[in-house]
Amino acid sequence: MNVLMSSTSYPRGPQDWRGRFIANLVTGLGQRDDVTLSLWAPPGELPAGVAAASTPSDALWLDRMSEEGGIAHLLRTRKVMAAGKILALVLRLGRAYRTQRADVAHVNWLQNALPLWGTRTPALITVLGTDFGLLRLPGMKMLLRAILRQRPAILAPNAEWMRPALEQRSAIWLKSVRSPSGSTIPGSTSCASLAWSPRGTGWRSLA
Repeated sequence: MNVLMSSTSYPRGPQDWRGRFIANLVTGLGQRDDVTLSLWAPPGELPAGVAAASTPSDALWLDRMSEEGGIAHLLRTRKVMAAGKILALVLRLGRAYRTQRADVAHVNWLQNALPLWGTRTPALITVLGTDFGLLRLPGMKMLLRAILRQRPAILAPNAEWMRPALEQRSAIWLKSVRSPSGSTIPGSTSCASLAWSPRGTGWRSLA
């Protein structure tokens, strides 16, 4: 299985705390015999067998954005700048989603799902908490809902407390279910997951 993972956070080296859990996820997925992994993320040390999907220009742009605190931070503090960053993200990451050969997109943070628009690649989308602010932007819930309907998808909040918050804030999540212990989704660390089929069956339990 060819997996393209996207993240706007990744540690530069062993002493960097930023995106450390993403690095651990990349290491775990990279060790699987049934997964060929590519990573679109800020520059950093990649495990053996994991390919960089970001161009040098993308890597430089992601590195600068990471130094500015990331999109979630900008949404809280500098909304106008955040809007520009989101547009640039859609263009840059959208190019990667369209040019990289992938059976599944492993998307970390909701904002990284936006560039999936117009593709049909199945997606695992992790919701990590800091990306909640995205849902407050005008039209964002409608856009995310449309993007999900274009593909089979799994939404994977990484903490149980997010489930009612997501359901309350957005009509994207029509119902919520607990995924079984030891989910077979490659790299998933969620405690609650939703699966979406775009062919009329709607949301279903992963159990």
